Amino acid sequence: MREHSEIRLRQERVELFKRLSRTLRQYGRNWSDYYLLKERAWAYRHLVLTNNPLILQAPIPNVLQGLLAGYPDWEIVICVVNAESNSEDVQKYGYEWPESQVVIRDDLIIDCLVRERLPQEFHDLFITGSISEKEAGAQRLVAIEAMRERTEERLEQEWNELYQRLKGILQPYGEDAMDGGDYFLADENFGRHTHQVEMHKLHMLRPEIIKSIQGVLVGYPDWEIEISVSIPEEEIIIDPGEGLTLYSDKIIDALDRTLLPKEYQDLVYEGSRPPKKPGDVIRPGGS
Repeated sequence: MREHSEIRLRQERVELFKRLSRTLRQYGRNWSDYYLLKERAWAYRHLVLTNNPLILQAPIPNVLQGLLAGYPDWEIVICVVNAESNSEDVQKYGYEWPESQVVIRDDLIIDCLVRERLPQEFHDLFITGSISEKEAGAQRLVAIEAMRERTEERLEQEWNELYQRLKGILQPYGEDAMDGGDYFLADENFGRHTHQVEMHKLHMLRPEIIKSIQGVLVGYPDWEIEISVSIPEEEIIIDPGEGLTLYSDKIIDALDRTLLPKEYQDLVYEGSRPPKKPGDVIRPGGS
């Protein structure tokens, strides 16, 4: 859903209310055949209450759908109310809150009518172009699954692109090996927007090397590279997330210098900042 300012939301609500009011007057009388709510609490929704099933007949739902052209975020809900029972709601408000509805959107009409609550002659009512609530749910699940597959496909593609870039950047600085070597570039995709580089030699923490590694992320703002350190023979073990985390526009520096030899304790990385601590206040405009 696109973002709206309060002014724009109010303008769209008023414009659609006017359109609805003019259109519905062609098919009945407000407060008699239907009631168009002026309630402003429901963003992106207008409600029409009716106890007259004639309002549901063709071409009314399809005509109302036409009003939403250019308003993809909005919906019109026709609610069939029950004003005949002796329930507390009917006594207090004049009707029960409807379970029977037709939800109209710019691209589909969802038929949620409870036919048993309509007069007998309307049990076979058919709304042109509508789908059931169950079908709408199935369509949504299909759309979600398709989006998930596209997301996974894109993640795998970007992971491979970044992996090859990282290999090229790191190669001049030493040997890539899981045990020993100068560093180890993790070669397994765990389904996250993350690459991991484990440093086995301290010279790999030099600022110019870290800056070169960070440069790989230009154009990949969703990704991060975790820099850890594993040098057991020197008793230096710094896990991923506790060392450096590189982003395209910043470096989160959680590196504990006290674990490093003195000559490496003054390392400074351009564009770095310490990690946020529990209780830190995030100020407007801050990252």
